Amino acid sequence: MLAVAPSEGCDYVSPTKGPLSLYFRENVPPAFTTCKEIKARNKRAASGIYTIDLDGPGGDDKNTFEAYCDMETDGGGWTLAMHQAPDQCLAPSTTKIGDVRTWEADTTSSFRWASPQLAAVRPEVSWVLSDASNRVYFRPACVVDLAAGHLRDQNVRECEEGFSDVTFEAPVSAFVDSNGSNGIGMNNNGQFCSIRAYLDQDYRGMTMGCAAPCDSASSGGWNHAPSEQVQLWFK
Repeated sequence: MLAVAPSEGCDYVSPTKGPLSLYFRENVPPAFTTCKEIKARNKRAASGIYTIDLDGPGGDDKNTFEAYCDMETDGGGWTLAMHQAPDQCLAPSTTKIGDVRTWEADTTSSFRWASPQLAAVRPEVSWVLSDASNRVYFRPACVVDLAAGHLRDQNVRECEEGFSDVTFEAPVSAFVDSNGSNGIGMNNNGQFCSIRAYLDQDYRGMTMGCAAPCDSASSGGWNHAPSEQVQLWFK
């Protein structure tokens, strides 16, 4: 007796071997658009790497990839889009840098999504720039486009005014519009808090593309790469 095989290209598994085999189709989980959606579907989801699809089924294949999800901090459901490790500066590139799997295995490495993927994100709750001791919340209306130019004198408050939580009621500090950032970040004339995702030019000892923490002391007053990590999240 011959075994009847499934159609070519279908995801079927046979748990038996022999002249008569029983096949069943695996339940392959779909890719969710964000970590927030994963957390909403499964309250017990653990922090880790998941496959997400930023623009959903039928969208651009380039927007489907692996991402790290923090399922614990501040209610969980936060997607990590950038990690700059201590004593490093990310390069002045708008293409993908590094890889989240490499970072998971070695957290001394850095990574950042490509600008088209960042610009495709539309958070429901907030953007967050964080360093070793601070979380700065930016309004979800900010479109983080590293390739579109800097925020200097652009008056894009959604992308350059940081708050202490998702109510957007308590500013982290004062901020000024002469903001030497691309995409997202704030400037308080070099004082606390001047956290940024991407410097728009070389400045003292920090190179264009470098992320900056709230306190410039960790970079020696902008004279070298920060001694603490800087990350970009959204939810």
